[in-house]
Amino acid sequence: MNEKLSSSVTFYHKVLLPFLWITGFGAGTLAMWLGKFSQPSQPPDTGKLMFLVAWVLGSLFMLIDTIRLKTVFLDKDVLVIKNFARVIKVRLRNVKRISESRLMRPKTITLTVYPTSEFGERITFIPKAKFQAIFNIWSEHPIVMKLRESTGIQE
Repeated sequence: MNEKLSSSVTFYHKVLLPFLWITGFGAGTLAMWLGKFSQPSQPPDTGKLMFLVAWVLGSLFMLIDTIRLKTVFLDKDVLVIKNFARVIKVRLRNVKRISESRLMRPKTITLTVYPTSEFGERITFIPKAKFQAIFNIWSEHPIVMKLRESTGIQE
């Protein structure tokens, strides 16, 4: 029985949000450089340069932050991890550390595995939303608690 641990919004955060940011902000920046905004006056060159730098840095940050997201399922004592083109399996006994972001939204869970998997040492995913996890940011997410119980890892 496969139990999906990751959220259905993973696709939105991994693909749609970066696409909309990069194309939308990029189109606006390009239009500014081409002089398409003339009301009430053309922006100064420093303003154009600031928008270009914000677009490049924002795009890089977004790609680095979102490319790491995976879709994760739990199948008995094995994690099934998907990344569009590939599917790998990692035994729960190979998980050495479980951490979560508490203040960032969306909340993410990171599993550190050893030996390193095909996706690297860290597997990061957005967990399914649980009612109690939404309102109490200081408590552990129920999926983290479940994984800790399954692996025997306490932190």
